[in-house]
Amino acid sequence: MGFKDGITNPDTTNTTQMNQQVWVQPGAPEPAWTAGGTYQVVRIIRMFLDKWDVVPVGEQERIFGRRKVSGAPLYATSPTATDLLDPIYTNDPDGLLTPLTSHIRLANPQTPQTAATSAILRRSFQYDRSPDVQGNPDMGHVFCCFQQQLATYIAMQTRLENETLVPFISPIGGGYFFTVIVQGGNAGAFLSSFTALASLPDLYISMIKAVLFGYLAAIVGAYKGLKAGGGPRGVGQAVNEAVIIAFMLLFALNSILTAIYFQLVPQNGL
Repeated sequence: MGFKDGITNPDTTNTTQMNQQVWVQPGAPEPAWTAGGTYQVVRIIRMFLDKWDVVPVGEQERIFGRRKVSGAPLYATSPTATDLLDPIYTNDPDGLLTPLTSHIRLANPQTPQTAATSAILRRSFQYDRSPDVQGNPDMGHVFCCFQQQLATYIAMQTRLENETLVPFISPIGGGYFFTVIVQGGNAGAFLSSFTALASLPDLYISMIKAVLFGYLAAIVGAYKGLKAGGGPRGVGQAVNEAVIIAFMLLFALNSILTAIYFQLVPQNGL
């Protein structure tokens, strides 16, 4: 959409700040095993850029709450203003400058009541899967953030439900995860746990499946791509058909390979 993203991220080099906002601390009101990890949220958002691009830049800026070119708050009119300026709302209680329904103001209203649910570490990515089956652009934003408590994101997203950006976006997927890589795991610990739950033949069949699955999916995709016709609509239709056919073939192949494997390598307890 042309605006800067992640301007108000916490300083990842500041250990104190990260411990307060991102990493779960021992003794926190979370399960004991979460200490040292962080809650992760992934949200896939499709953007209707054809509708967005016809909106005047000034209105776009009021929807986001920042300048489009510089990323600075709306009170900064210079195109070279820094995006590090703080969008202060104490002198704008009615939202005459930064609208009350703008994206950044709802995400972080800067009030005592919302202070505990306004700090996240975000890193997002853009995607482009155009065209879709109707031949329309399919582009958007993969939003990814980390926070000490999942309730932080839920409260923030709840505030954003009525933002003025809503008509131009549509969430199409995502989920909640917990990241534990920072807990000191290493390759030796992983291999030790692997041998307790599986065996080397399990590893071998997994590698064989990966090669066959990749080969089969590539063949289906290449065939449907070469046979596609009818312009953008035909390309979109071919993509959908390739996904469905590949899924069905992979499911069938996996069932066959698993059945053969279980006959050749008897499983304990089965």
